[in-house]
Amino acid sequence: MIHAIYILSNEGEQIFVKEYYKNNINLTELTNFVTAISDFSTQFTEKNKNNSFSSFVLGENRFIFHKNNGFVIIATVNAEADSSDMGKLKKIHKKFLEKRDTIISNGKTNKDEIKNFEEEISKIIEGTDTRIINFQIIEDLLWNKTKN
Repeated sequence: MIHAIYILSNEGEQIFVKEYYKNNINLTELTNFVTAISDFSTQFTEKNKNNSFSSFVLGENRFIFHKNNGFVIIATVNAEADSSDMGKLKKIHKKFLEKRDTIISNGKTNKDEIKNFEEEISKIIEGTDTRIINFQIIEDLLWNKTKN
């Protein structure tokens, strides 16, 4: 379960912060720590060879992060995170990359775009960001093709 999403500039400035459970995390310290960890990632993090997301566990929380050009995305999850958490974070990362230029324009954050982004993130985290398949239409199409 994702407890919080932090998207911060490499300098530690908040781009997007959404905490579902209050963590009392100092974002500057978290950014500095993640930067240090990512510099030594081969020694201190679990890194999946298929992507550049890394993670580490502190206490009851697992921190999954990805450092990109200009920003870092961090999620706090249960220490025993499952693959669905990683999948959700990948979707959030992809969505942010798609919208980054509209969210951040001329060095300033666009509040309307942040609100839209937050709504999309909530759908991903809640698991409602799925496409609805109308099986009846598929069945009708297949049935019509077999009749002809």
